[in-house]
Amino acid sequence: MLGRTGLVSVAGGRHLGLGTENRIVPLGSAYLELLTVVDREEAASSTFGGWALDTLASRDEGWMGWSVVVDDVGPQAARLGIEIGTLERGGLVVDHAGMKEARCRPCLPFFLARRAGVADPARIRGACDSRPCGPISLELRGSAFELEQWLGGDLVDNGDVEVSGGEPSALLAVSIAVERRQGIEEISLAPR
Repeated sequence: MLGRTGLVSVAGGRHLGLGTENRIVPLGSAYLELLTVVDREEAASSTFGGWALDTLASRDEGWMGWSVVVDDVGPQAARLGIEIGTLERGGLVVDHAGMKEARCRPCLPFFLARRAGVADPARIRGACDSRPCGPISLELRGSAFELEQWLGGDLVDNGDVEVSGGEPSALLAVSIAVERRQGIEEISLAPR
């Protein structure tokens, strides 16, 4: 999926107890997380790993979901009546909320909050031929009203998220503006 973009991924690591491992594609203001299953049994016993298994069940790659970074997931969890969980990789811990719901409704993000000392993966430096510039845009299928209610109305700039009505709920594509020697190009990433 990244071959033609000039973007590169950097090593992430294995998620503790989830059966998954990742690589990070830093984009400056956001990042893509490339995820693989390294232990199917362990993955099947967790929400995150099970979600990865479901996504990859019938294809080699696909969009699993998306997240919105907040300072604290507690207020979102309380507002929506959802569970809080944690993800750990190499001693770095993040809290999350809404993962079960986002797994069932891929047009909805889960909420993510980094604990103290956890750096933003979007800012990792890597050698690449392209430099991300501008916002990352999402194309979703689902209910714009449902998304607005889920987000509390003010967490995502609506210009960066396009929601077409319909079912099943899905994350369809991600567009990234990159600066190359020849100028700025918008690249749409959609799995095969």
